[in-house]
Amino acid sequence: MFDADVIVFHFFGCAFRCNQSIFHFGGNVYFSVFDNGVGIKQKDIEKIFDPFFTTKREDKGTGLGLSISYGFIKDILGEIKVESQENEFTRFDVIIPKS
Repeated sequence: MFDADVIVFHFFGCAFRCNQSIFHFGGNVYFSVFDNGVGIKQKDIEKIFDPFFTTKREDKGTGLGLSISYGFIKDILGEIKVESQENEFTRFDVIIPKS
C-alpha cells in the first residue's frame, strides 16, 4: 500500500513544497518527508539528532525535536535517515516495525 500527500506551506514569504509518503511492506512501515527548503548544512548533518543542537536563535527553539524523534524511533526498533543538499532539499526516511 502506498499513500502520498503534498503539503505547501509559507515561511518568510517563500512557498515550500513538502511531500510525505507512506509505504507498507512486510513487517515495516516506511515513511518519508521531503521538502525543497533551504536544506541542512553538511557540517550540521551529523549533529541534528543531538539533544539541544539548534541553528536557531535562543528564543526560537530548544533543539529537542529531532533528538526526541530519534530516541522514540530507536526505542521502537526503527531507523531514521536524513539526506540534505544545502539550498536544495532535505529528506527524512523513517522505517518502523508494524508490531
